[in-house]
Amino acid sequence: LRRRFPFLTWAPVLFASAAHPHSLGQLFPTIDRVFAAFSKRIPTGALNKFLQEILATHPLPVRKGKPTKITKSAFMTQVATQPPVFALFVGHPDNITPAYLRFLENQLREEYGFEGTPIRMLVRKK
Repeated sequence: LRRRFPFLTWAPVLFASAAHPHSLGQLFPTIDRVFAAFSKRIPTGALNKFLQEILATHPLPVRKGKPTKITKSAFMTQVATQPPVFALFVGHPDNITPAYLRFLENQLREEYGFEGTPIRMLVRKK
């Protein structure tokens, strides 16, 4: 299932059977958890602290043969819920690679528990 839908790695998978209705016991608690994550809002201050910690421990990769710099003036805010949308404001948006955006998305999922919901990441010029 994961190989067939690689773009849904964040989605929980539940196996159910009409022959074994007890397997449905996890369905509604999972729906509740996913909806809570879908509706979650993270304060901007917490996101910026999170971003600075990430940038300190995992700087941006080398681009065009030069280390990519991102200053402490970079910031992140959540611009929407259902689904969660985060905007990353930096001086040079073209320096943010798709791989680094995926890394940030995965770190957001891990830190704030965005189980089972898509996350959109926007990169904007400051």
